[in-house]
Amino acid sequence: MVERFNSGVEEILQRNRFDNYNKLIESLNYYLKCYNHFNKQKVLDYKTPAEMIRYWHEKKREIFKEGIDISSYNLCQPGT
Repeated sequence: MVERFNSGVEEILQRNRFDNYNKLIESLNYYLKCYNHFNKQKVLDYKTPAEMIRYWHEKKREIFKEGIDISSYNLCQPGT
């Protein structure tokens, strides 16, 4: 999954010229939001990464550090 994400970032950087740093960050945050919330992946049983984090946190809490709050994960919420 990391390779897929990184290749998407690489594609954005190769295909675009950014007027300033803020435009770059805006584009990367948009990609992160789309990747985590709208890009369903076969390897995740056709769920998005955000859906799987919530599922794992609910059903397999033991794989997370004790007391971890998944809302602190940098998933770029769709509404932001």
